[in-house]
Amino acid sequence: MAGVDFKELFSRASTWVYVIFFAHLLSCILLITTLPGDAAFPLASGLSLPPSGQWVLTSFALLSVFVIIQAFVGAVHVMESHLNFYYYFLGFTALLCFCGVFAMIACGGSNLYVAALIAATVLIVPAMVPVSKVSKAAR
Repeated sequence: MAGVDFKELFSRASTWVYVIFFAHLLSCILLITTLPGDAAFPLASGLSLPPSGQWVLTSFALLSVFVIIQAFVGAVHVMESHLNFYYYFLGFTALLCFCGVFAMIACGGSNLYVAALIAATVLIVPAMVPVSKVSKAAR
């Protein structure tokens, strides 16, 4: 049995799609388990996320988990519609993160949370490229 050529393996868009699914799923689970939900979550001095805001954020993360699983099934069974939906969902998520960056800056949020939102936005946009390639290959 021949050895695995890692250079070839990681040059495929489909491999990166699975890495994107895994990273997105981990970030959603981390968000769901971190927010308390029954008390205000402090973001900066004088700025906190109320429980209702946490519920909205957690609900979006739970919706993301469903969409990630649907996209994974679409990638495994080569279904273009599932991958297209995930592609547009990633775009919507990037737009929400981008708006969150401006909201945090306008409200004087801490540098840690602003940096985390900027990092999320910067990572989501390039992640859309392999998802788009795999979706087009499914046609």
